[in-house]
Amino acid sequence: MSTRSQVQVISGESSPDIWLYQHYDGYNLPQRVALGLEAGASRWLDDEYLTRIIFSHMLAGTYSDPSPERLAQALLDTTGFGIAAGGEECQHGDIEVKVILDIEQKRAAVDLLDTSPETWMSFTEFIAVYKNVPDIFDRGEG
Repeated sequence: MSTRSQVQVISGESSPDIWLYQHYDGYNLPQRVALGLEAGASRWLDDEYLTRIIFSHMLAGTYSDPSPERLAQALLDTTGFGIAAGGEECQHGDIEVKVILDIEQKRAAVDLLDTSPETWMSFTEFIAVYKNVPDIFDRGEG
């Protein structure tokens, strides 16, 4: 599935937002972010380390083989992922899923852009809601 997605990391007024882009498998982005938040709980107020931890979980969640060798290859790949710093101009026009992290407030939201408004929750609540949801679009309906 080629579901494009992004994470917007809001660090505060003195720093630009960091945008992490994932070209495919965006349906699993909330779970990847939740697992990154859980793994990086001791770094919730350290935007640099927390962003790196979340990006690592984005990479690991995209491959069926998350071995160190495969992750190293993913980092050297020229497609699939991107990192940008700045404002709303960094949001890709074709994404379907956006996860927003507010580091200072320790809160997160999922924005499905054309289907639901964003709802903020604490990092702890976000982890509880999304860490076991591998596909954001599969709501058990049908």
